[in-house]
Amino acid sequence: MLYLFSALYQEAAPLIDTLKLKKTDTARGIDSFASEDGSVLLTLTGTGNYNAIAAVSALFAVREAKRDDQVIFYGSAALVRGSAFLYRVREIHDSATGRRAFPDLLLTLPLPDAAAITLPRVMRTRTMVRTFAAHEEIGESVPLLADMESYGVYEAAARHVGPDQITILRFTSDAGEKISGRQMQSVSEQYAPGALEVIREICSVGEDQKEVKLSDEDEALLSRFSGWIHASVSMNTELSRLVNYANLSAISWQPIAEEYLALPCRSRVQGKKILEEFRERILHA
Repeated sequence: MLYLFSALYQEAAPLIDTLKLKKTDTARGIDSFASEDGSVLLTLTGTGNYNAIAAVSALFAVREAKRDDQVIFYGSAALVRGSAFLYRVREIHDSATGRRAFPDLLLTLPLPDAAAITLPRVMRTRTMVRTFAAHEEIGESVPLLADMESYGVYEAAARHVGPDQITILRFTSDAGEKISGRQMQSVSEQYAPGALEVIREICSVGEDQKEVKLSDEDEALLSRFSGWIHASVSMNTELSRLVNYANLSAISWQPIAEEYLALPCRSRVQGKKILEEFRERILHA
């Protein structure tokens, strides 16, 4: 299953037209468009982090994500540094909280990578965007984009699918100046063919991707850790996804789990907090 997200209809219109998606009622309060065979579902999030989090969460509240699903965000961004292009976002800096997220880069794609700073409001001039981004720890050689949804989409989606199932694609539409919906759609039409080629490549790899088989020792450790945090079904699902991601990324999750097992965990409430810490350490390793 391919879950596509875009903030605005004008951004998504070329994908909707090319994939022949039709309006569908999927979850209350959000607009979605589905393919005839049901294998593709595109959802509009609206602008801003909070809208993005709400839309992604609402969708996955009624649609259970599976291991071979792919979540791809396609949308515009202001160009702060670099050249106008279609980029894969490799790191996201949330200006409101100072937190960072790192989408998985296991798959080699025919696109340049960029960093993105997610802002709480539209920045109307390039100077303002530069000023806002000046406090972020981003290498000067890395192309830099500014948007309003990447962090929210990633954080919300990562609670339902593995980091290796999330891709953020951003095309540059402006440098901070206001543009019309018609102009936005025109720019999107330029980049949509390339984006669709990348999306098909991601999906073809995702269809062949398998769970990494754990050794007996790792299975036992995972079972101990799950019991120790008093895991619910949903917590177990997230824990398994994180461990699979760690194995695919050659991240040693075992010492982290052993470290926690040496501490007390007396309730599921405490276990949820520890699982969140475990998640952050795996994703930022």
